[in-house]
Amino acid sequence: PQRLAAPLGFDAGAPPSADAALRWADAMRRWGHLPAGVAEHVLRAPWRQDLWQRAAAHPATAPAAPKESPA
Repeated sequence: PQRLAAPLGFDAGAPPSADAALRWADAMRRWGHLPAGVAEHVLRAPWRQDLWQRAAAHPATAPAAPKESPA
């Protein structure tokens, strides 16, 4: 069967938090995706309110779902 790509959602009412960044980083360390010695300020750097606000101001539109399942 054909698989359709699922668009990523963006919830403009859910801004990022530094605490969430650290929870994700801890999980990524456990899974071996990050080295153990990465500094906390490096882990928090991508979680910026200004970037979130810019993205929230211009949300991408998701593609319309197909009306019928492909045969």
